[in-house]
Amino acid sequence: SFYDEAMEIKRRQDQEILDDIQNAFDDDQFVIYLQPQVNHRTQEIVGTEALVRWLHPKKGLLAPGEFIPLLESRGMISMLDKHVWKLACRQLRKWKDEGKEHLSISVNISTKDFYYEDLYEVFTGLIEEYQISEKNLKLEITESAFAIDEVKQIETVEKLQKAGFVIEMDDFGSGYSSLNTLKNTPVDVIKMDMAFMSGKDIYKRGADILQMVVSMAQRLNMPIIAEGVETLEQAEFLSEIGCDIIQGYFYQKPCSVEEFEAILDKYEKEGNTIQTK
Repeated sequence: SFYDEAMEIKRRQDQEILDDIQNAFDDDQFVIYLQPQVNHRTQEIVGTEALVRWLHPKKGLLAPGEFIPLLESRGMISMLDKHVWKLACRQLRKWKDEGKEHLSISVNISTKDFYYEDLYEVFTGLIEEYQISEKNLKLEITESAFAIDEVKQIETVEKLQKAGFVIEMDDFGSGYSSLNTLKNTPVDVIKMDMAFMSGKDIYKRGADILQMVVSMAQRLNMPIIAEGVETLEQAEFLSEIGCDIIQGYFYQKPCSVEEFEAILDKYEKEGNTIQTK
C-alpha cells in the first residue's frame, strides 16, 4: 500500500463528517426526502419512500453517498435509521391530522439494525408514540439482511407482520439467493430494481428476466414495485407485463416534503394526473 495525497484528503473529509454527526442529530440537520410511487396505468400516487439527506450548515445539501458508507463502517448507521424512522412517523402524524390518512411512507431497515435494535419494540413503540396506523409505515428490508442468521431475521419479520406492518423486500434480484430468500421469507411486497435493463447488449435478456419476475410475483399474489424507472419506454414495458407501480426519475426524483406536498396538491387539482419530470 502506497501513500497518496488523496488518502489524506479523504481521511480529513471523513473526520470532518464524524465531528459534525452529533450536532447533525441534535440540530435536526438530517431530513427526509420523498420519492413518489405511481401507478402508471391510473396515474395515481400510491405511496412514497423516505430517503435521507443532510442539510449541513456549511457544506449544503449532502446526498446519502457522502455520509452513509462512513456511518456504516463506524457502526453508527442504526442511529441514523432510527432518526429517519421517527421523521417518517412525525410526517405521517401530520398528514393524519390533515385528513390524509391514505398516504404511506416506506422506510429502509439496514442489515445491522437487526443486531443493534429490537425492531419489533422500536416500530411498535413509534406507532404508539405517534398514534398512526401500522399500514401507513411500510418497512423495506434488503434481501441481503437474510444472508446471516436467517431464522432470527424471519422471526422478527413475522412478528412485525402480525403487528400489522407491511414488509417489502428491497433490491430483489441483486443478491445471491433471491429465490431461496423469497421462498423462506414472509414478505408482502417485492421491490425490483431496473438494473436488469442496463447495458444495450443485454437489454433484451434483462427484459425477459423482468417479465419472469413479474409473472412469478403474480403467481405468488404479491404486489411488485419497480424502482429506478427513468424512461417512458421502461414504464410502458413494465405496465405491459403487469407491473404498474413504478418509482424513479421518470415521474419524480426524491424531493423535499414541501415539494412532495405541492405535487400532491397539483395532482388533485389537475384531475389526478401526475406530471412526469
